Amino acid sequence: MLADGLQYHGRMIVLLLLLTAFVPSMQRPSDIVKWSATVSPAAVGPGDTVKISLTATIQTGWKLYALMQPSAAAQALKIQVADGAPLTIVTKQIVGPESKVYEDAALGLNVRYHDRAATFVVPVKVSTGLAAGKLRIPLRVTFQACTDNICLLPFTSPVDVEVEVRK
Repeated sequence: MLADGLQYHGRMIVLLLLLTAFVPSMQRPSDIVKWSATVSPAAVGPGDTVKISLTATIQTGWKLYALMQPSAAAQALKIQVADGAPLTIVTKQIVGPESKVYEDAALGLNVRYHDRAATFVVPVKVSTGLAAGKLRIPLRVTFQACTDNICLLPFTSPVDVEVEVRK
């Protein structure tokens, strides 16, 4: 009886190990696409606009879906500030690199993407009436990463930078 139980558990462990070895989608999106940011200028006055250079470093073999997609069926990259932050992104002025296009057989349409690395310049307007001092800019980047065979679920990654608010 004990031997049967141990044999069953041993088989289950082997099965689980085999399953995890063949499931690349168990990678976290934050491991596939790593985000970093710098801000310019480093000091601003209330009401001024700063430019944040937001860089995605994309793991080899993966594609980061671009800001603009030809269809709503593909998850477009979305860059926002966290709720409640005294900041506004000037969305229509975000500048990014030229994206590539490939035909996604599963969706049956062309999808725009970036591979290896992509840097986006994001203009962020600082609210008026802020006190002087350090201000954290809490960006939230929602993205989807895919290979030619699988897509990870859309994921939101926090990316924070700081500026000095002067009077």
